[in-house]
Amino acid sequence: MDDLFNAMFGGGGGFDGYDDFGGGFGGGSHWSSGGPRRKPAKGRDTTVPYDMSLEEVFKGKKVVMNLERDRICKGCTGSGARAGVKPKECSKCEGKGEVFTDRMLAPGLVGKMKTPCPDCHGAGTKLRDKEKCKKCKGSRVQKEKKRVDFEIEAGVEDGERIALRGEGDEEPDVPAGDVIFLIHHLPHPSFRPQPHSPGSLQILLSIRLSEALLGFSRVLFIHLDGSGVHITSKKGERIIKSGSIWRIEGEGLPIRGSWGKRRGDVYVRFEIEYPDEEWARKQGDGELVELPGRKPDLPIDKEKVVYRQLSAKPVN
Repeated sequence: MDDLFNAMFGGGGGFDGYDDFGGGFGGGSHWSSGGPRRKPAKGRDTTVPYDMSLEEVFKGKKVVMNLERDRICKGCTGSGARAGVKPKECSKCEGKGEVFTDRMLAPGLVGKMKTPCPDCHGAGTKLRDKEKCKKCKGSRVQKEKKRVDFEIEAGVEDGERIALRGEGDEEPDVPAGDVIFLIHHLPHPSFRPQPHSPGSLQILLSIRLSEALLGFSRVLFIHLDGSGVHITSKKGERIIKSGSIWRIEGEGLPIRGSWGKRRGDVYVRFEIEYPDEEWARKQGDGELVELPGRKPDLPIDKEKVVYRQLSAKPVN
């Protein structure tokens, strides 16, 4: 179970719809038309970053969590007032719920911007303390906890958005907003995304020099589902060079929206683990000289080439 957070919806986030300009710089015509401010089509959405391991992306995940969100107060049905009390129109905004404030747009240039009324906090009405609902204290909403569960399909992409419709905060007179989970793939210690290949992964593997020359048959790595991936390279079939890349088809991440249950591939990039100096000192010179590899040709005309005896040191 993922106990994600407590009280995660009270503050909200993003734009709240108030920072639009009121018809230019002199106050727009929709302000002078009177009446309360226009209600949004639904409550604001809440975006929640959600981290997933690559193992979870590979297999999919069932999420169970507890949400805490605002819901219309059942004691006053969203009016904020006690029974029998009618809220009075806010005198500062004249019931509109918003006022114009000056905003500096540039040196010497001031414009008008709509903001929620500071006296009524955008409600358009005001109540004295003794007139407020005992349950919500005039806020018109109450906190509600709810347990939700949902499935995240295997192969969900990094940056994908998953919406739980109507599970966000409620506001009076408008439907509840949505909770939107923004998926983020966590870095993996072994696998990386393969560029320009949807669903494909790459992994860097180290093999011994003897395996590069003579082949191998063993488990090379543990896959994201926990299984061991056994690969065979036969002696004489190929010599693996450092930087060689092999492809394992259909073992990558699921590709959503594709026909059938198609997956990407896994690209294995090899690096060669060479023996250390101690090993080299124990070997006979004849055996090492016979190892394959062509010596570089030197210039033939020695009279035209100046040779210098220099020293070089390894840097890693």
